Amino acid sequence: MFPEWNEYDWEREIKRDELRIDGYFKTLPRYLDMPGEDEAIYRKLQAQKELAPAHGGNWQLPAPGRWEGDDDETDAMNEDEIAADLRSRSGFELFARAERAVREWNAVSVLTLPVEQSLHTAALYGKMLSRIYNLLELDGDDGAAGLKKALLRRIVVDAGTIAGNVREQLPDHPAIVNDAQMLRELALKYLFAVGGKN
Repeated sequence: MFPEWNEYDWEREIKRDELRIDGYFKTLPRYLDMPGEDEAIYRKLQAQKELAPAHGGNWQLPAPGRWEGDDDETDAMNEDEIAADLRSRSGFELFARAERAVREWNAVSVLTLPVEQSLHTAALYGKMLSRIYNLLELDGDDGAAGLKKALLRRIVVDAGTIAGNVREQLPDHPAIVNDAQMLRELALKYLFAVGGKN
């Protein structure tokens, strides 16, 4: 990867990536269902130099049907192997708790809240789960300490935002509120553990 990057370099790149994602979704309605919509959106984003990847990466789309990291089917793991591999990684407890918390959030919020509120917090959970999964993928990579710290800082912030939303939106469901607050505490525990290693 980029072993010379520290956690602050990664933090800046993660924030830039969030701006790219936000720009994509703001641009999407204009080009939705048009021929070549992805290419049009990427061209629009490329024009915004502040969104360019800091490491000099390119903006090219992957070849149709082939995304970076896709492996041959012969290298694919079955679901049981994937689950066992995930359970063995540092950070799995955070992943499992976040997954459970979002399932409970979805089950209750969809019945009690306006759709926009329910979906907004569900999307925040999804963003946090994605970052946790990225963290799991880095388990064992000693050269990625800066990226791990940056991801954990963003996970802590996401978990705090989620906890505030849940506390405000579902105050009559203390178990769901407690789950959201515990995610932040667990993320802090992992952040301190990673920080203490370096």
